[in-house]
Amino acid sequence: MTWPADCGQTNSARGPATSLASDWTSAAENKINRQVTFAKRRNGLLKKAYELSILCDTEVAAIVFSSRGRLFEFCSSSSMLKTIERYRRCSHHASESMAPTNDTPTCYQEYLKLKTRVEYLQHSQK
Repeated sequence: MTWPADCGQTNSARGPATSLASDWTSAAENKINRQVTFAKRRNGLLKKAYELSILCDTEVAAIVFSSRGRLFEFCSSSSMLKTIERYRRCSHHASESMAPTNDTPTCYQEYLKLKTRVEYLQHSQK
């Protein structure tokens, strides 16, 4: 969303009113700035997911992987795996072209492999 230049709004960090799109369309050039931006936006995203789940009484799941492979997640239900399974059932059910399958054990094995891989990456980067 962009604001017209003549709307009179200013932001001291950006100077006179500028397009909001110009703030996020290009990656932060400095590695430290990029990391700070990632941390702030990640926290903002997870906070919004939490607020949506509380205010609208919805089931929300958010999964974020950093550029270094670190996992950040939020799940409003008791189990991320159950939420992912619910998503898969709904997405498969929505597309009638796909035959319903019962691959829950396969999904769980995939989940365990990914979880192990993420833990390995987290420990190897310390």
